[in-house]
Amino acid sequence: MRRTIARTSLTALALLTGCASEHGRCTLSTIGDLRVLNASRSPIVEAKINGHPVAFIVDSGAAASMVTDTAAESYDMTVLPGWVHIRGIGGETTVGGAVAEELTLGSATARHVVFFTDFPGKRRIGTLPVAGLFGSDFLLASDAIVFDLPDRKINLYQTSHCTRDTLPLWRGESYAVPIDYDYGSNNHLAVRIRLNGHPIDAILDSGASSTVIAEDDARAAGVTRAELTQDLDGTLHGIDPHHPKSFAHRFDSLDIGPFHFNRYVALVADTERTLLGADFLRTHRVWIAPRDRVMYVQRVADGDPPTVTPAAPINPPATGP
Repeated sequence: MRRTIARTSLTALALLTGCASEHGRCTLSTIGDLRVLNASRSPIVEAKINGHPVAFIVDSGAAASMVTDTAAESYDMTVLPGWVHIRGIGGETTVGGAVAEELTLGSATARHVVFFTDFPGKRRIGTLPVAGLFGSDFLLASDAIVFDLPDRKINLYQTSHCTRDTLPLWRGESYAVPIDYDYGSNNHLAVRIRLNGHPIDAILDSGASSTVIAEDDARAAGVTRAELTQDLDGTLHGIDPHHPKSFAHRFDSLDIGPFHFNRYVALVADTERTLLGADFLRTHRVWIAPRDRVMYVQRVADGDPPTVTPAAPINPPATGP
């Protein structure tokens, strides 16, 4: 018989504020900059479980936050009875649950935080074990999620009286790109992209190291199976035990809002959804405002920039990073 886990989210942590800054009537509260420990792939930040220093992947594509079985056993977490079904990149899997009596992130500490367990892997970064991931259940409790991976930091904000005229607090031009909750889901945010000119809805997924195009979407964009067999192949890995085959394909073009990329390389795999991954976030600042259904994007990386179509850039005051 299936049993379920009574589970609370990490909302309490996201709502605890460490400091506040003001810009006119717009007020932002934050737990402070979260330093990103790695220079490539999905972002990883430092935290503490019951006082034990650990690291977590920040994964906006995961519906729920998770820890490894090893973390649950090693850091004095209380393992819960029962199990639930969740979906990963390759399909469905079954997981358990565990409670951290204390979780510290940035300047904030939350009590009695429940995670799903069975997160795979025994990865380390430096001296820290990667204990699990922070998913969208945690991230979307904030009014703004700011990925500044070129400067290796992430921030979570609660905002008050802030409008599109006052955000984001960056120097230079940035562009507003519409986003929405994916098919009525409260767990995933999606952005409309154009692949070879074909419109596709992609999940914003910082947990995907590379952008992944679902095979159905690639086919709709004019890519044939015969073309994929000529590409370099590999295997995708996620939280579920299914590991679909992938192909590194060079598309003629990719458009994200006003940004146009020629000959963009992305992975193609037999997945349910297309994922806009950390490779995009590593070359842009992205300020996500879920309640306003918008993300602000600023190109900051070196190398060949994309073409930016004539659109109305946002020119905020020269404050902030």
